[in-house]
Amino acid sequence: MGKKVALIILGIALVLLLVLTQGGSTGGRLSDIESSSENILAAGEWYEADCLIVDTSDLCLNPAGKWICCIYVMNSCGYDITIDKVKLSWTPDDGEELRKMQIWRYEMLEWKGSAPSGTVLDIDDCTLVPGERDCICFFFDSDMHGKAFTIEFTMGDGTSVTATFETLAEVKSLEEPSGDEASGCSEECCEDCQIQ
Repeated sequence: MGKKVALIILGIALVLLLVLTQGGSTGGRLSDIESSSENILAAGEWYEADCLIVDTSDLCLNPAGKWICCIYVMNSCGYDITIDKVKLSWTPDDGEELRKMQIWRYEMLEWKGSAPSGTVLDIDDCTLVPGERDCICFFFDSDMHGKAFTIEFTMGDGTSVTATFETLAEVKSLEEPSGDEASGCSEECCEDCQIQ
């Protein structure tokens, strides 16, 4: 019986030696850093762009085509995230200019100026708390009907999120607008974005 115990202990020791020197049957080792090609990801690392949801499903363009509202941004994570910069591009680009951008929340954040398609707007940082949903409006100097848009949001950590939409048939508008500022937006959108 002493021989059997010695063989069992020797067998366990050999298995432990193999596991420790070979990293287990899969060859993996415990580490706080995982690498894939040239990418190195620290365990538990997250990016703000992973938390930003951009919703253009309630998008509206006023009948005169000079403002687009009801682009919603929302934080889907359990910690604050920050939008640092916004780039709005459109095609065809016929020399139109963006004149104003507003982000509505508890109070309005606003950028004003003159920016052609593709200009990066260095806005006041917009911090989104978990679950917060903010409404964005863009105001132009010209009619923006029939354009394809790309919005790129650059986050506080340098990551980015891109969304696209078109101002064609799916954009809601009123059948009988009452002037340049008439809204084609839903009641909820008008309330969220303070459209009057």
